[in-house]
Amino acid sequence: NELGDGGVRRLCEGLRDPASAMTMPLSSACAPRRLWQCRLTEASCGALAAVLAASPSLTELHLGDNELGDGGVYSIHQQISGARI
Repeated sequence: NELGDGGVRRLCEGLRDPASAMTMPLSSACAPRRLWQCRLTEASCGALAAVLAASPSLTELHLGDNELGDGGVYSIHQQISGARI
């Protein structure tokens, strides 16, 4: 999947919009979500972290085989640690 940092940032913008029809797929607890092998880097982690923090019903997200780096993982952890970790 060639989603990349720009694609995930645009996806996150849509997911944060309360009027968006995209809100349900990420927040639905019926299945784990995957952003596996999407060529993501630390640059997309801030936007992703903001959406994750606002999606308490999301309990599983696969981010494997990306290049998030320590800084990206830390960014995500900081956003969600108070809520669920």
